[in-house]
Amino acid sequence: MAAMSQRRNQNAELSSTIAGAMGVKAVVVAPRAVFADRDPSHTTLASMDLVPAKIDQLAAKYADARQYMLDGISIEYPDWHCNVRPSNTEPLLRLNLEAKTPELMAAKRDEVIAVIRS
Repeated sequence: MAAMSQRRNQNAELSSTIAGAMGVKAVVVAPRAVFADRDPSHTTLASMDLVPAKIDQLAAKYADARQYMLDGISIEYPDWHCNVRPSNTEPLLRLNLEAKTPELMAAKRDEVIAVIRS
């Protein structure tokens, strides 16, 4: 938890610095929900050429979620969220997933990994 607080403080400082450089007087950021568990995983792919199709599969599977395509795909629901992004150096997809309970985290991790590996 200390590392998470430190990361939040660093992000807040960075946001303030960027906002100042842009001439913005204030930045308001909505607090994120506190999640109980986090699970980073990765799946090796046969080729990086498979990445776009895997991202498209995830986007279709979770079409009802809030999605961002800034760095791979980020998928957000009220009780869990994840980011799946390609490695810059290896043929693999990295999954970072957080959920409000360990049970939900495990279930959603397995579900997302199943889509990636299908």
